[in-house]
Amino acid sequence: MYKGVVFFGGIVAVGLFTTFFSSLGFIGISVTNQQELKKNSLLLLGATVGALVWSYIANDYDSFVSIVIPFIVLRLLRKKFIDSLLSAREEQKSEEALF
Repeated sequence: MYKGVVFFGGIVAVGLFTTFFSSLGFIGISVTNQQELKKNSLLLLGATVGALVWSYIANDYDSFVSIVIPFIVLRLLRKKFIDSLLSAREEQKSEEALF
């Protein structure tokens, strides 16, 4: 059965909703630069669609290959996007403090 497709399909549904209707985006953090948040949310959403496709293609393999590995990749990408957004927020705060 296509357990990974159902799993990642659910994540894609949540990602679509949060990317377009939540101020926290699919990334799930509060930042002032909403354009950057939207861009990163869309990138994460695209990667999630890629994980869904991978899960469908790799269905003949075990769950580790078709579900666990893509999920770990998504978590690492999300962490990278969070670090990037928080770094930009800190830079903006330090610039504001100078004035």
